[in-house]
Amino acid sequence: MGGIGSGGHNRKRATLHKLQGTFRGDRHGRSEKVAGGPPAQVTPPRWLDAEAKRFWRRNAPLCVELGTLDAINQPLFERMCATWSTIRAWEGQIAEDGPTVQMGTGSVKPHPLIAAKQKEEQAFVRLADGFGITTAGRKRLGLDGAEADSGQSEPNAFARLGPGARTRDASGT
Repeated sequence: MGGIGSGGHNRKRATLHKLQGTFRGDRHGRSEKVAGGPPAQVTPPRWLDAEAKRFWRRNAPLCVELGTLDAINQPLFERMCATWSTIRAWEGQIAEDGPTVQMGTGSVKPHPLIAAKQKEEQAFVRLADGFGITTAGRKRLGLDGAEADSGQSEPNAFARLGPGARTRDASGT
């Protein structure tokens, strides 16, 4: 039933059925072992810098709870944490230097890190979508609206963060 290119919808993972309260062992129990990988590491890897580790500690437990982070995709989560740290460092550098730089010829141009930061932000949002950190990512993964299906008061850990979760959540504030 369904599948990519078949015109139907793709099957939901067993973990998603559990989150939405629609899990039935007779229908979804067989694929449960295939759907999710082994549990992810709870502590951040040693090679991450301090900012990336803060991001990890704030978001990894929530993603594990949602079922979007496991040992299989943990390297992507590590990359997302490192990307977040890079963005924050570049924001600090741009704030320190100012949004423009004066060239040797006397002309003023936008700070070169601005374009690089925008590319990193795009990469970060793509990764964050896959882990359900953004509102759009949660909708795509079918994690929004789970409250109506299951009758739970809080369908997922990011729901309480609201529509601006992408920026508020990631900053740690």
